[in-house]
Amino acid sequence: MAPLTRAGRLDIDLIGDTIARVQTAVGRCVVLLCNPHNPTGTVHTRSELESLARVTRDDSLGSALIAELEYRLLARGVRRMSALLPEGETGAAALANSGFTARAGITYYEKVGTVSPRIAEVLARLGGAVPPAGLWRQVARMAKEKTLIERRIVLPLSRSVLTAEHGVVPPRAVVLFGHAGKGKTTFARSIASRLGWPFVELFPSRLASNGGGLAAGIGEMFGSMAKLDHVVVFIDEVEEVSRPGAGQGRIR
Repeated sequence: MAPLTRAGRLDIDLIGDTIARVQTAVGRCVVLLCNPHNPTGTVHTRSELESLARVTRDDSLGSALIAELEYRLLARGVRRMSALLPEGETGAAALANSGFTARAGITYYEKVGTVSPRIAEVLARLGGAVPPAGLWRQVARMAKEKTLIERRIVLPLSRSVLTAEHGVVPPRAVVLFGHAGKGKTTFARSIASRLGWPFVELFPSRLASNGGGLAAGIGEMFGSMAKLDHVVVFIDEVEEVSRPGAGQGRIR
């Protein structure tokens, strides 16, 4: 049980003296701390924990752990060992004392995938994917349309907290007009790229040919897409959905 002062806070000085006596007697001391304190329920402050870390730090412990790790890795044929730490982070001194060389001028780059394995599996079944970054910038000669989409759709969807605070409701559907080959699919895929969302393209004529009819095909596809947190769905040949007899009496 960690000793407390009369004020009910951690007695850092007493803990430090106790650790020093134990280390002198047996050479090693392990401190187990319960937070909140047992049995008083006192929650230790950040300042107390930082002070405790300073008095309990054993400068040789890090080097000993690294040496043990090196021994096991070298026994398995490893010849190059690397460690990535923020500058000044705890453990840097232990690495230096263990013969590791610090390499200056290195920048760490990271990109976190936007799709989990589960979502990737769903997208594979739908024939969808997350478009590569940068497609939005590559869309040319449609500055007016891009500005409108950016203000009315992209910004509200990408800044959902701010959107909710101002009561903005982004459109859930957009109709793109234009003759075949005029870039509607490219434009829709670029919107998904700008958002960093998956993109799925649906062809009603293909869904209708799967044996169950158009209504059943659409229902199955949207049932799968309901498993996605967010997605840009582009329905090509949308007139096929509304033409007479498209559902073959299957729409409920």
